Amino acid sequence: MLSGIQEKKMRVFRALLTAGWIALIVSLFWDPVTPQLTLPDNLSSPFHLQGKTVIVQGKEMPQTPYHMTSRIFWTMIIPVLPLFFLVAGHEAWRRICPLSFVSQIPRYLGLNRKKSVLIKRTGQIEKQLALVGRDSWWRKNVWYIQFVLLFIALNIRILFVNSDRTFLGLFFIGVIILALAVGYLWGGKTWCNYICPIAIVQKIYTEPRGLFESQAHMTRLPVTQSMCRTTTPEGERSICVGCTANCPDIDLERSYWESIEDPALRHVYYGFFGLIVGFYSFFYFYSGNWDYFFSGVWTHEPDQLGDLFKSGLYINGEAWGIPKILSSPLILGVFVAAGVALGKALEYAYRKIVEKARLPLTEPEIISRCLSFTAYVSINVFYIFGGRSNLMLLPGPVLRVIDILLVALTTLWFWQAIQRNPMQYRREGLASSLIGQLRKLNVDISKFLEGRKLEELKPDEVYVLAKTLPSFSREQRMQAYRNILEEVLRTGKTDTSASLELLREVRVEVGISDDEHRQMLQEFGIDGADKLLDPEKAATFENWIRLDNYRRVIEPILLGQLDLGHKLSGPLQDSAVARTVQEYREIYHISEVEHANVIANLTGTGGVLIERAKRQLEMLA
Repeated sequence: MLSGIQEKKMRVFRALLTAGWIALIVSLFWDPVTPQLTLPDNLSSPFHLQGKTVIVQGKEMPQTPYHMTSRIFWTMIIPVLPLFFLVAGHEAWRRICPLSFVSQIPRYLGLNRKKSVLIKRTGQIEKQLALVGRDSWWRKNVWYIQFVLLFIALNIRILFVNSDRTFLGLFFIGVIILALAVGYLWGGKTWCNYICPIAIVQKIYTEPRGLFESQAHMTRLPVTQSMCRTTTPEGERSICVGCTANCPDIDLERSYWESIEDPALRHVYYGFFGLIVGFYSFFYFYSGNWDYFFSGVWTHEPDQLGDLFKSGLYINGEAWGIPKILSSPLILGVFVAAGVALGKALEYAYRKIVEKARLPLTEPEIISRCLSFTAYVSINVFYIFGGRSNLMLLPGPVLRVIDILLVALTTLWFWQAIQRNPMQYRREGLASSLIGQLRKLNVDISKFLEGRKLEELKPDEVYVLAKTLPSFSREQRMQAYRNILEEVLRTGKTDTSASLELLREVRVEVGISDDEHRQMLQEFGIDGADKLLDPEKAATFENWIRLDNYRRVIEPILLGQLDLGHKLSGPLQDSAVARTVQEYREIYHISEVEHANVIANLTGTGGVLIERAKRQLEMLA
C-alpha cells in the first residue's frame, strides 16, 4: 500500500508520528486539558461523568473527573491497529511504525555495533555488522519468545499501567530505550523481527497478506514492500543486510509459505486467541461484572498499584484469596493453554473432514486455512471488546453500522486468505518471471493482447501466450526457461532437486523436457543431486539481495571508469573510486571476502567489464 512512497518522505512521516507519541508520553506526566472533558457539568463532552454507578468486587467505585490520556491510548489508539494491520497490510505498518523508526536511529547516525569475525579462508579478522546468528537459539525460537514478551506486556498492562499514568509513561520510556539499545547492538530490523511483541499481532492479522498489500512476487521491483531502503539520486535503493531469513519486509507471502509448517506458528496463533479471550475475561473475573470493563473506569482506576496484593478474583459474589498480581498471569495462562488445546482439536477435526470429503488440499493449505480461521475469529472477538467503552457512547444505529463494517472487512480478508495457496503463489511468481523474459527477448506480442498490457494478463494467460505465440521460437523458449531456472536457483527460491518439480508447469507450457532441464543444470556446472552452492557458501535469499544490490551499485562505477578511457585493471586503484566503494561496503556491510567475490564476478572471465571491453573492440573493428 505504501511501498511506492519514497523513503525520504516516509522517514519524515515516521518522525512526526514518533513526535506525536512523545507528546502523548509528556501528557501522561502533565495534562491540564483532558480533565475538563470529564466534568459532570460539561454536557457538550461525550465523556462527561453521568453519575453511573460501577460496582467492583461488590463495592461502588467513586467517580471523579480524571485525566483521559490513558483512556485515549488504550481505547482509541490501540483498537485501531488490528484493523489497520488487516486492511493496509504488513508493509504499511512497517513503514510508519514509530518504534521501528526509533530502533533505526543508531543506523541513521552510523552507530551500529560491529563485531570481530575470523574469515577462515584468509585467516583475517574483519569488523562486520552484528546480526542475530543464523543458528542461534533466539532465531530458532523467535515466535515463542515474542509471544512470551506479549504475554508479559499484557500482564504489565493489567497490573501496572492500565490506569497509572506515571507508570505508563515510564513504561513507554523504557520501551524506547530498549528499542534504541537493540538498534545499536544488532543491525537490520532486529527489534521488529526478533523482539517487538506487536510483531506477533501484526503477523496474525496480515498474513498471508493484507487487503491492500502489494504483491512483491509479481511486481518484481528491486525494492519491494517494506524492504530496508534509502533514497539516492538514482531512486530508491535497497540496503537490506540479511538480518533474518524469509524476511517478511521483502515478500510477506513468501515468508508465510516458507514457515507455514513450523509447529511454533500454530501454537502462537492458537495461543493468541486464548490470550485475547483471557485478557478481556480477566476484567470480569476481577470485578465480578462486565460494567467494570465496558464503562472504561479501568483506565482511570485510583491506586492501581495499591490493589496488587488484594483479591484478584471475585466470582459468584465472593472474593477469592488469590492476589491480583498472581491472578492476572494465572487467568491469562489458563486461557492460552485452553486456546492451544482448542486450536489443535479443531485442526484435527478439520483434517478429518478434509480426509472424509476427499478434498484435494495439501498440508500447507490445511494449516493455512486453520490459521486464517483463527485470525478471523480472534480479530472479531477483539472488536467485541476493543474500544467499546467509547463506541457505546455513539447512537445505536451508528454503532450497528460500525459493527457491520468491521465484520464485512474481516470476512473479506478471510475469504481472500483461504483462497491463497503456495502453488498459486509460485505460479504467479513464475508467470511474472516469464513476462520479464518475453520482454527481454523482444517478442512482438501486442497484436495478441487485444489492447491489454502484458502486466494485466493472469498467470494462466501468460503460460498460454508463451506456449502459443508463433514468434516465440524454440531457441527463445529455451533461453527464457534457462534464465528463469538460473534466477530461482541463485536467489535461493529452490534447490536443484526441487527445481524439477517447481518449474514443471512452466516447462510443460513452453515445451521444455525434463532431460533438457537437467542438461541446463549441468551447463551451470552442477548436477541434479547437488546444491547450486556448497554449504559454506549457501546464502539466504536476503543475503543474496544484499550482495546483488552491492554489485548493482559497483557495476556502473567501474563502467564509468572504462568510459573515461581508464585501463580495465585501473578503476579500483583510483582514490575517488576506492572511497566510493568503501562507502557502499559500509552501507551494505560487505566483508572483504564478499567484496573480492563481487569484484571477481565483475572483472573475471564472463564478467560485465570483460564483455563490455569485447563489445567495444568489436565496434572498433
